[in-house]
Amino acid sequence: MTTVRAVPPPPHPATGTVAELRRLLQGLHAEGIPYCHWKSNEHLRASLVGKTDLDLLVHREAAQPLARILSETSFKRFHTVPHVAYPGIESYFGLDPQSGALLHLHVHYQLTLGEKHLKGYRLPWENVVLGTRVFDEDAAIYVADPNIEVLLLLVRAALKLRLRDRLSSLLGRAYFRGNVLRELCWLAARVYPDRLLEHARSLVGERAARQAVELVVGPPPSVRRNTACTAPSRRGGGAGSGRPPGCGSGCASARRTLQRPRSGWCPKGGCWSRSSASTARGNPRSSRRSRLGSRRWWMWSRSIWGVARGRRR
Repeated sequence: MTTVRAVPPPPHPATGTVAELRRLLQGLHAEGIPYCHWKSNEHLRASLVGKTDLDLLVHREAAQPLARILSETSFKRFHTVPHVAYPGIESYFGLDPQSGALLHLHVHYQLTLGEKHLKGYRLPWENVVLGTRVFDEDAAIYVADPNIEVLLLLVRAALKLRLRDRLSSLLGRAYFRGNVLRELCWLAARVYPDRLLEHARSLVGERAARQAVELVVGPPPSVRRNTACTAPSRRGGGAGSGRPPGCGSGCASARRTLQRPRSGWCPKGGCWSRSSASTARGNPRSSRRSRLGSRRWWMWSRSIWGVARGRRR
């Protein structure tokens, strides 16, 4: 079983977080309650000022201490209407007295995923998410490891697929777009391919793990070719490498593993190969949109459906 390491409370309060949420987080740290903000950390700062919901995954055994801490704040539990109530999720509303912001808190004791308004799948990864959490020092809050969060994002998206999404893709409409695409690009710039592959192997199996790495950062480490990026680096690269530090795969090699349009965007390093498709040149989102609308995205989705039904390979 994965253990969760306790970290002492931060020496100073988070900047930009409303007072009521600071009070809640300080209580969680003081009690050593295992928790983390497990999804949508791309706009975490908006959650900390009350502009959007806060989703905390909490260890189930900490339910009673958490209830006591919440009772000492303005947060009150509201029972969700039956048709949108899901197992293991509680909703709380609070009011920040200083800013007047209305705060909406979701407490997740388990990972319940799936189609909108149905959520028919329970993902038993809670210990993994809590055991690999990292501490955001600027926000003074635990968040999910980006290597785990991006895998969760791909799984959530796969379990939400409908027949109409497949038909739309045949007509050229991308499944990943808007806020979800922005979140994926944000996470892709923060993952490490080796760590992503290691975590994914134990959670979804070898085949789906390699597909996930290909979708997010290009070919997995064991099949990469020694093809250096020829584009100039925006951040500076290693001596004679022609690519920025952390660009773990050759962009040309990544391009050959994907279907058209053949763009050479490397999300980790942020560089282009010379033979990138003209339709995607200069637009990294266009490149990622083409990847996730490709055959590889649907192969990943089928693999995840197999995992969800207990047929992991």
